[in-house]
Amino acid sequence: MRKYKLFMAVLILIFPLLNALPIQANSAEPPGLLIVVENAPEDMRLAIQFDEQEIIELRVERKAWETYYRYYYHLSEARYDVDFTKAKLIVSSANINFSCDLPAAAFETYNNLLQLNLKTQTVEMGISPYRAPLLVSMRVSLTLVIEGIVFFLFGYRQKKSWQIFLITNLLTQGFVNIMLSKSIANSYAIIIYFVLEMLVVLFELIPYTAFIDEHKKIRNFFTCLIANAASLVLGAWIITHLPI
Repeated sequence: MRKYKLFMAVLILIFPLLNALPIQANSAEPPGLLIVVENAPEDMRLAIQFDEQEIIELRVERKAWETYYRYYYHLSEARYDVDFTKAKLIVSSANINFSCDLPAAAFETYNNLLQLNLKTQTVEMGISPYRAPLLVSMRVSLTLVIEGIVFFLFGYRQKKSWQIFLITNLLTQGFVNIMLSKSIANSYAIIIYFVLEMLVVLFELIPYTAFIDEHKKIRNFFTCLIANAASLVLGAWIITHLPI
């Protein structure tokens, strides 16, 4: 029991360290950006106009109710002479047509994240502060359900076993999904997710095999692997089809 309490205390203490914010920095050339639009029309296109001659259409990616429009710096033919401070966003569809100025800070860092409000026809830096907590809560809840079903099917019924399961998964999956939410502007989010999940499996094997004594360690070992494999498949589907 003393080891169990010590383990829980260590988990709680190291979690803030695992959730450290990433550092962003500029290098030699200006970056690109990602514009998020909620409930965008299916035919809506966005383009950036830097001057009277050059107009660059943004690449489109749709996930459920959100649409992502990406601009990559290398797409500009005259990228070394571009005046980013005068960039305009051009919005066009069958029923929506307007242009607006991009914020002055739109090109200041590498993972520039913006949101287009179709009602006010304006672009703002960042996205809603409520978006990430809601999506993280949704993904963590789904993961707990999936892994909890596996945990139950493998015959775990004791209160202590479920306490270790819940605390461990809340910390590890909370960490994974919080870090994942910071990767919205990263087109390699699926790779980041797989790397994080591999680390989670290695970390979760410790409490599963060391502190759950309801069954033999070999069952605890395979329960952890199978539960995480199931949540890995679910997570990969979510990243592919739903906002992160």
